[in-house]
Amino acid sequence: MFRMFVSSVIVATAIAAASAASATVITPVGVTASSEWGIWGPTHYRGINVINGSGLEAGLHDGDFNNMWLTWEGTSATLDFDLGADYQLTGINIWNYNSDIELERGAQDFVLSVSLDGVGYSQILAGSLSMGTGGLIPAESFALDGLARYVRLDILNNHGGAWVGLSEVNFTAVPEPAALPLLGAGVGLLGLSLRRRRA
Repeated sequence: MFRMFVSSVIVATAIAAASAASATVITPVGVTASSEWGIWGPTHYRGINVINGSGLEAGLHDGDFNNMWLTWEGTSATLDFDLGADYQLTGINIWNYNSDIELERGAQDFVLSVSLDGVGYSQILAGSLSMGTGGLIPAESFALDGLARYVRLDILNNHGGAWVGLSEVNFTAVPEPAALPLLGAGVGLLGLSLRRRRA
């Protein structure tokens, strides 16, 4: 009976470990844009729109420009994200600028760099984005492998037009910061239980 119990606990621990190791979506707690339009209202084309979920539903982003970010000037820009804690990043999801007013404003080529202190950054990705459609669009996802608290997205150019923008950005990471201590405590209690039983 006890062996069955131990086996069950081991299986449960393995499931918990697998769950802790599965990727989870990370929404940044802050973002700073090198430029933002923002002259028509407190949220219109602001940088915050790329992390607040506005216009995003069931993984698809709409074509309403009020839910997007756009530069005040220029076709290159930088977005600095604060993840709120250190994460082992496994991916980034980017929804490009998607207003049919001028789809060419969408970002095209970009580089991504990570940092633990917000000062020194290391590049871990270079990529390109497709132009939006003006309808509901899914994210374009890119694999990452880097430990970071801060992430810098440097947009190098757009698909045409005088400005550049995005709709939404989030990240995936594994494990969550609190997952490993909890998992370690569970394994420790299991070991203690087995040791007491043998004694």
